[in-house]
This record gives sequence, C-alpha cells and structure tokens, in this order.
Amino acid sequence: MNRSNGDGGACVEVADGLPGLLPVRDSKVQAGPVLIVSAGAWTAFIRNAVK
Repeated sequence: MNRSNGDGGACVEVADGLPGLLPVRDSKVQAGPVLIVSAGAWTAFIRNAVK
C-alpha cells in the first residue's frame, strides 16, 4: 500500500506478507531505512491517527 498527500510528497509505503509484522518506509527513498512494527501497533496507530 502506498499513500501520498495531494502534492505527491510525504509518501508512505506499507508492505504485507510478513505475518504479524508491517514494514513501513518512505517510498521515495527505496534504499532507505525501514521501520518494522507489529500488526497490533500499526492498528493502534491507524485508529488514533484517524480520530
């Protein structure tokens, strides 16, 4: 999944296929660092981000 703001910046990419884990990165920097979070932590983040 890849999401951007209306200007095409602030891109976030979330990969799937790793049971229980979600790798998250800046899709503009493909060789850059990856943040790996648990599925539960990601769910909590999304729930709080859309309030």
